[in-house]
Amino acid sequence: MKKYILIFVSLFFAFEMLALSPAESFVKKYEDLKGVRCIQVAGAKMRFARPVLKRYPIGPMSDCVNEVIVLNMEKASEQDKSHFMKELHRVLRQYEYVGKSDSPNGEVDVYLNLESPEFVDEIVIYNPGLMTVNILAGKFPVPDLKKIQTVKR
Repeated sequence: MKKYILIFVSLFFAFEMLALSPAESFVKKYEDLKGVRCIQVAGAKMRFARPVLKRYPIGPMSDCVNEVIVLNMEKASEQDKSHFMKELHRVLRQYEYVGKSDSPNGEVDVYLNLESPEFVDEIVIYNPGLMTVNILAGKFPVPDLKKIQTVKR
């Protein structure tokens, strides 16, 4: 019986990892390191996060956001930062690079994951100056994203 429980638990975690996007899996790897700050907001807590999102260029589309993840590596060790940078560049190659954008915290790089030609299901925003990765998950209509004019190519 213990053997079956162990197999079930192993399969559960395997399927859970498959459900994560590449960026979310990346965050899971680094979120518990010393000096790393990670904030994840989803579900009912999003009603508190949406007013904050309205201060940023994504503001008009804040109702489309289902989950926000912020990973900050600023106070991590130099070795962890080095590994973070190498792996981040590998992960971001799986996303479509949109360009640079001005934000209240400096210039950021913006990446998208297209769910279909009509919808984006994930926006990844990387701020190299703050060593921060922001992930916005939801269902964003492409025509509405094109209306956001802050992106510089």
